Amino acid sequence: MIIFPIKEAVKSLKSEEGYSSTCYLCTAGAHTVGHGRNISEGGVGISKKEAEYLLKNDIKRVLKECEESFVFWYNLTPNRQRALLEICFQLGMPALKKFKKALGAVHAQDYELASREFLNSKWAKQTPARAKRMSELIKEG
Repeated sequence: MIIFPIKEAVKSLKSEEGYSSTCYLCTAGAHTVGHGRNISEGGVGISKKEAEYLLKNDIKRVLKECEESFVFWYNLTPNRQRALLEICFQLGMPALKKFKKALGAVHAQDYELASREFLNSKWAKQTPARAKRMSELIKEG
């Protein structure tokens, strides 16, 4: 039985393909990420299992950002934490931090005001159903 040299192939392909943490167009014009993963239509894409792995890693990263950014984080109920985490996941921490009135209200434990402030935003106009769900979690805890 011949054993395929996986380690050697990994080493060689890493060298040949290079690495990109962001999407780029390869020489064939395909959207590519990582070590040559074709994510264009008709390409390999990513499996549901890979997508879930990435999602869990992203949640861990965003959770850490929230814990480090909000002094009130550990005083929030799990649902309020989840709402802020999900907003941060969608928009990114720099954009979330622009919600100064809403976050100030969360810090002051005025969750009804916080909910209204989140709903009074461009974000709520762009994704109204999602903003309503997250604002309800903030309000109701």
